Amino acid sequence: MDESIRVPIVLIGVSVIIINFIRSPLVATMYIIALQKVIDILWFIKVPLGSFDLSMQRVVYTVLPLALLMVVVGRGRKVEFPLKMPMKIVLTVFAICVGVNVFRSPFLSDAIADFFKIAGSYIVFGAGWYYFDNEEKFDQFAKLFIFTYLISFVGLILQLTGIFQLADIGVAQQLASNYGVEGRGERYAGFYNDSATQAMYLYTLIPLCLYMLEKRNTDRKWMYYAMLGVAGLATYFSFSRGVWISVGLQIAFWLLLNRKFLGFGAIIGLVFVGLTTNEFLQGFFSDILERQTVAGSGRDALWGAITTSFDNGTVVEKIFGQGLLSHSLTLQPLFPDRDYSSGQREKGHSDFYEYLHDLGYVGFALYAVIVVWMTWIIINNIALLGRRKYPKELELKYKVWAVMLVFYVINIIGYSSRWPSFTWPFWFIAGLVFKPPQFFMQQAAVNPADEVIDVNPKLSPQPYY
Repeated sequence: MDESIRVPIVLIGVSVIIINFIRSPLVATMYIIALQKVIDILWFIKVPLGSFDLSMQRVVYTVLPLALLMVVVGRGRKVEFPLKMPMKIVLTVFAICVGVNVFRSPFLSDAIADFFKIAGSYIVFGAGWYYFDNEEKFDQFAKLFIFTYLISFVGLILQLTGIFQLADIGVAQQLASNYGVEGRGERYAGFYNDSATQAMYLYTLIPLCLYMLEKRNTDRKWMYYAMLGVAGLATYFSFSRGVWISVGLQIAFWLLLNRKFLGFGAIIGLVFVGLTTNEFLQGFFSDILERQTVAGSGRDALWGAITTSFDNGTVVEKIFGQGLLSHSLTLQPLFPDRDYSSGQREKGHSDFYEYLHDLGYVGFALYAVIVVWMTWIIINNIALLGRRKYPKELELKYKVWAVMLVFYVINIIGYSSRWPSFTWPFWFIAGLVFKPPQFFMQQAAVNPADEVIDVNPKLSPQPYY
């Protein structure tokens, strides 16, 4: 793309973000997260500033968390933050642990980017806590997030039909696939660098669509059925078994949470019939069904190499890690034909293995505590909603995040903590569901002109985190 086009696009985009952030940081953050899918489309549009490439993605995923941190800290002096000791310490110490290991990394620039992906999500959580001071804001966010996905879907359809793809303007994408719908070896990335980015939005889109359809007072439900159909097509053409399985588990878990056992049984029946009678599906999932060692498209070999390197490390390395992204060095011998002279690195495709190797027992334990902690919170809050009489719409909001958590947990063997296209909406909505339900009942009774009320620790059935 010509520089005369790239420069105005980047400058206008960055200016719009800065102006709106200055006017209202929390509202701007909500719009940025809902419109991430649009911002990510501009991933290849960069303006060189010396040795630094300026892009909207760099501003959003690097500069924004730093600015947002100051906003969250400032609000924390006025409105009580929900996290008491020791969990605030755990989040902080984990971020510090990652930060320290950045400077021990053999890939410093990539490690810095990873640090902002990880720590930035926790800052977004703080923004979500302060933004969601009433239920109505959730619906506004949901509608904006759902319908802006149509822009992403257009990119997929254009590539699918051969009308247009980024290669037509000289932009290379990661399209190769070992497994594909109808036996094809190419994935549809649409406007993005790879199909994984396209898919990550589905894990927020689908729960939000199910929420809008389950609500009693949703207008024009046909639009949300249509968007669910759009999500279904995007899932079908994702060319990834992981996407199929993850989406299926999310829908199944939603049906279970809402006691729709007939629908849940129907899904199980369809899966069983499909796997036993459909030749393509049998081939698509053959290595899983037959328990072959090639499961995960060869990732078992990557994980084995990382595990071996960890086992061979010193005691200090096992406890404190070998540095963020250091696992990449252990994977290079698996690809002898590749040239690593330009700083290219390999990915382990797993939070579990990478954190254990790079951050050691300390960092891995902190990460595990965070996952267990947020699972415990949502279980307790949903249990409370079930024991007492709360509006169904409020209960459904908590269940949306619970369904998103399903993907987060099963994708720990993937990149749960390092896909901003999923982790940002995931942690942003966590700012709502980590509040005890009583907060919103009290907030609804407060005069809109009054200040936001603080959460009373006595209202929560579990320890005040």
